Amino acid sequence: HMIRQTTPPSRGDPRTGRQPAGHTVVHVPSVGVLHGQYGGGVGGLSAQRAGRGAAVVLGGAALFQVGLAAGAPWGAAAWGGRRQGTLPAGIRAASGGSAVMLGAIAALAASPDPAHPILRTRMLRGSAAYLAVGALANAASRSPVERWWAPVNAVGAVLLWRATTSP
Repeated sequence: HMIRQTTPPSRGDPRTGRQPAGHTVVHVPSVGVLHGQYGGGVGGLSAQRAGRGAAVVLGGAALFQVGLAAGAPWGAAAWGGRRQGTLPAGIRAASGGSAVMLGAIAALAASPDPAHPILRTRMLRGSAAYLAVGALANAASRSPVERWWAPVNAVGAVLLWRATTSP
């Protein structure tokens, strides 16, 4: 691709093709990254790469939930941030369930050739919407530590949605 200067047919002298003084037209080639020539999608992020990225984000969140379930003292960073230190048994069990769910969604997002693509799309889009709502809830949290999860959820939501688009 090269940048080239040309004269459009609708302007300038039709006999010579010259532009009036001070008029120049510069044609710039399309940027391949934005048009899918280098991996697809906006910014060159293919659906497959987005799925892998979502799997990394969700996998990290799942590991965080596993830590909470195991008794890690991260209560201020989760479940509303109302409890400092180790969470009570009931909330730790919920963290364990959340870890399983996040891990399953991560595995689904990372699958390059699912057996049921329509079901995968619906599940990932539903999960993306859930993460988007979670991002808003985290952003509104009274816990400054829990607010750090807002951008994580937002990125996860965008990546999951992109993972459902072609190609």
